[in-house]
Amino acid sequence: SGFAVFLAATAALADDPEGRITVVGTGRVAASPDMATVEVGVSVFNAVASVALRQNSAVMQTLFAELEQAAIAVRDIQTAEISLQPQWGQRRSGNDQPKVVGYTASNLVRVRVRDLESLGTVLDRLGQAGANQIHGIRFGFQDPKPMMDEARRAAVADAAAKAALYASAAGVSLGAVLEISEPGGRIAQPSFSRMASMEAADVPVAGGELSLNAQVTLVYALVP
Repeated sequence: SGFAVFLAATAALADDPEGRITVVGTGRVAASPDMATVEVGVSVFNAVASVALRQNSAVMQTLFAELEQAAIAVRDIQTAEISLQPQWGQRRSGNDQPKVVGYTASNLVRVRVRDLESLGTVLDRLGQAGANQIHGIRFGFQDPKPMMDEARRAAVADAAAKAALYASAAGVSLGAVLEISEPGGRIAQPSFSRMASMEAADVPVAGGELSLNAQVTLVYALVP
């Protein structure tokens, strides 16, 4: 992990006779995700725009019914995109103007699956119900706070160990902690060093492993 160390000499800090040392510590906790968010939807083509919309809506109603049967709460279903796009035919020659040959109606919903073990089953049921669009799956945690707190504790321990090392090398002692700051933690992309594979019907899904990273800056007083 990257870090920055700044040692201030006593003579150079008239307003800080003890001097200071600033260290940045990092902490990382890896865990298997317990929820996923997936965008799934329906795309329908028809020569008539209104018919494309009606056909799309009919399939979407079936999808919503399947989500209800799969015990997906209403609060975990959100419309992500609705569109109606004209589809143009090919030109027969360079002088021909392209003509509209039909319309594609699309409806995309964002679904949170809190029972991760059921994700494969949910995807399979939606596919059988008529879903023909599945966008990227994002894995995450329903309650990341306990793991983030563990990462923060690890970051503080990392910073403290660095401070002790550099103070010892400089022949000084650490005083009190003067400042503590945190630029912000984050959840990293999946790491596939371990894979927990969940297979349901014909849709195998691997949740892998996510890492939560924390960073903290500590400022210590130095005692000569």
